[in-house]
Amino acid sequence: QATEIVAVALLVAAAVVVLMPPKHLLLMAVLEVYTREMPLRKQHTEKFRRRIKEWWARIPAAPVQMIRPKEDKKKI
Repeated sequence: QATEIVAVALLVAAAVVVLMPPKHLLLMAVLEVYTREMPLRKQHTEKFRRRIKEWWARIPAAPVQMIRPKEDKKKI
């Protein structure tokens, strides 16, 4: 389920990058960076970051299996 959410978010981000002019994207990025810590937005920004961290922590780690390479007994 988390993979699907990330995939949709990436598709939306790609569509925005393709459809919006670069100067508007730059303007939005600069506006976001400079207003992130303002009193009006600070609480919402912290809440958003906390939610993302909690969501990320709930995603279980994929099991990893170590596979040894097959070694030939004969060496030349």
